[in-house]
Amino acid sequence: MLKIGFQTQNYQDLNTQNLFIKKQQSTQDNQIICENRIRLLNNSWITKISSKLASFKLFQEYQPIKNILDNLNEQTSNMFEFSEKQLISPKLCATLEQKDLCYAIVFDPQGKIMVSGCGNKIIIWNFENGQIQEVNSLLEHQKEITCLVYSQISNYFISGSSDGSIRLWNSENNNQWYSSRPYYEHNEWIYCMIITQNEDQLISSSADFTIKIWSIDFINYELTFLYSLSYHTSDVNSLSLNESEKVLVSCGYDSLIIIWQKGVKNQWSFQQIVNQSTQENGYHVRFLKEDQFIWLPSKSNMLCVYQNNNGKFEEIVDKRVLFKKDNQGCVNLPFFPIIFMKNKNLICLRHSLHILLLKELNNGYISIVQELYCQDWSTYGAVTNNGQYLIYWGENKKKYDIYELQYQ
Repeated sequence: MLKIGFQTQNYQDLNTQNLFIKKQQSTQDNQIICENRIRLLNNSWITKISSKLASFKLFQEYQPIKNILDNLNEQTSNMFEFSEKQLISPKLCATLEQKDLCYAIVFDPQGKIMVSGCGNKIIIWNFENGQIQEVNSLLEHQKEITCLVYSQISNYFISGSSDGSIRLWNSENNNQWYSSRPYYEHNEWIYCMIITQNEDQLISSSADFTIKIWSIDFINYELTFLYSLSYHTSDVNSLSLNESEKVLVSCGYDSLIIIWQKGVKNQWSFQQIVNQSTQENGYHVRFLKEDQFIWLPSKSNMLCVYQNNNGKFEEIVDKRVLFKKDNQGCVNLPFFPIIFMKNKNLICLRHSLHILLLKELNNGYISIVQELYCQDWSTYGAVTNNGQYLIYWGENKKKYDIYELQYQ
């Protein structure tokens, strides 16, 4: 009886601990939600007042009032900064100079091979414990490498260039790589490439205003062009598929966010132009769930969340994530696609001068957990598939910075 009593007490203690942990997590999540709402409300009022205040620049009271608004905005941005940044601590592991421009970086599934652009060259690196060592240089493209995508099921990757060409590369070992012939269906810069989960299809977008659909042949390492999607009226910057891969979203310089639906014979077709209140160009878009994606505009200091509502995607304004207003006049750039790791609940994106690490809360709100100030708006990077390392190259310093992401 005494033994049973001890066991019962242990179970009760365990249940009490679990309830405490869940309650604590809920409290932290609610705190972050409140912060985001305060930021959203504060930003809204500051924007309204600032637009009116500009009419009174000649009055002596103008500058003191403007200083008050600036201080209020800074205080709100930093209100819960300490609590947010306890989740991930980046630790600088290594740096390495590279003078030539690097628009794209990818890793193999194991995080042992890194592939990066270096002007019109592709560099193959060994990657181990946050250190990189060059093992090969591939020179087949005629112009800058703009996009790279690495297979998750085979030892190959695909590259895209500013001359509109796409190549498929395969390797029998880590050091010797062989290129397919170049494919020139695009006639301008390649801005984005994604592959389906079973890797039978490649989808590419370009400055030629089009989206191209390709089939991938693993056996012969060939691409076959299938058809084009045309609706955008300017450069198509970013693409993303939802979880079931029945919905494709694209955004571009024409301020359009377009939904494409997979229909008869698995053909993609135009479905919807998504309304967006900022009327800005879109640089990056990424599905987080079957019916939800995030979108990063060119100038506004925020990340927008869109949800499928009765068959139509609409912005959930209450879920906007607001960034600090220190972009110093810089706008977002293409390349460096939004990274989402569902198993780590990690979102990584570049906004202006920062690389941001974010998490999705249990109720769908998104919170910033870490910011890296790069002092450079032209940065391009990637995260290893296990979420352990972040690496980026910056045009100002012309070097790679490698960080280990320490989760707490």
